[in-house]
Amino acid sequence: MRVLVTDGGSRNALAAVRALGKRGFEVWAGHRNRRAQSFYSRYCSRSIRYPAPSTEYERFGEFMTAFLRRHSCDVLLPTSDYSTLFASTHRDELARLVRLAVPDAAALAIAMDKEKTLESAQRLGIETPLTHCPRTGEELRRLARSIEYPCVLKPRRGAGAEGVRYARSPADLLAFHNSTAPGKEPVFDPAFPLIQEYVPGEIHDVCALFNQGKPVASLTQKRLKMVPPSGGSGVLNETTDEPRLRDRALTLLEGLDWHGPAQVEFKIDARDGTPKLMEVNGRFWGTLGLAIEAGVDFPYLTCRLASGKAIPSNPGYTVGLRHRWIVPDGLTYLFSSRDRFRNFREFFSFRGDSRSEVCLSDPLPFLHEMLLYAAKSILLSSSRTPAGSHKSPVS
Repeated sequence: MRVLVTDGGSRNALAAVRALGKRGFEVWAGHRNRRAQSFYSRYCSRSIRYPAPSTEYERFGEFMTAFLRRHSCDVLLPTSDYSTLFASTHRDELARLVRLAVPDAAALAIAMDKEKTLESAQRLGIETPLTHCPRTGEELRRLARSIEYPCVLKPRRGAGAEGVRYARSPADLLAFHNSTAPGKEPVFDPAFPLIQEYVPGEIHDVCALFNQGKPVASLTQKRLKMVPPSGGSGVLNETTDEPRLRDRALTLLEGLDWHGPAQVEFKIDARDGTPKLMEVNGRFWGTLGLAIEAGVDFPYLTCRLASGKAIPSNPGYTVGLRHRWIVPDGLTYLFSSRDRFRNFREFFSFRGDSRSEVCLSDPLPFLHEMLLYAAKSILLSSSRTPAGSHKSPVS
């Protein structure tokens, strides 16, 4: 079987390429430039360069459609918000060219809009942070005088920590809110940002695969270390077994009649222990490698689902397995932390049940990323993220 994996520069794409390649699949990987780490994997049979989806979304879609018409592929696995949006929006057209397992456009639109996601969750009785979305300046000013601080501003449309800010006063809130402007691309849009209560606590995820509204595989995990530390991509995660989180996530995705992979993010409120829904990522997640190592091979199961083949009952997995992602996010976390010695010790405290993206049978992607990281560190004198934009709201 020939599988085309998009966004080959991401760590979830590399995890998919390796997992499928190890099972004997012919794996093609696509990305916007020739330095994508998946291109260096021994399991990548062909590398494909295409227009950048984030800046040339329409051209990317035209390229992918034309490419799939010219070249025979059995399954398309999108691994980013952009490629998933394209595949979902053009699902009927693409289905004539390739097999795929993605949600329909209506379900994905809800998942990509945090306000709509939270509204759906509330209707289903799933707890969420107290959230406001003022539409006028007067609504914003009244809200600024009445809410508790710190509070969180986040884009309605977007993923991860991008665009997230913490306001510690009404002046902060008004300044941050007024600095936003409508986006001009399909995934991230800071217009009318959500204003949420700050919820202290740990971030947990439910990773799942659905077949037309029915769950076929799931796994829960906890983010032990993140970049930025206030809440972002996991750089050290651990598998868990959290039925109360799983039940909430599956209920939400069932309500959306979901199809394909998804990750549902929760925060366990440290004040009362209540799990509160934060967002849904309607695609493969960045920490996909952990799930695969733990025994749930989501890329393989997704290919079987897309191909109409039988899927085994929900596979069990190893609980307590840890996975660290060293380059670049892990090193970014370590070098930007205040207590580097302690964090280095904790991050590199390898146990018998620990894994990382370092693969001795497939070393080139990691070595390539290390060289890129070293080159960027020499050339750049400042961080990629503006100082303070992700500063934690509490010390």
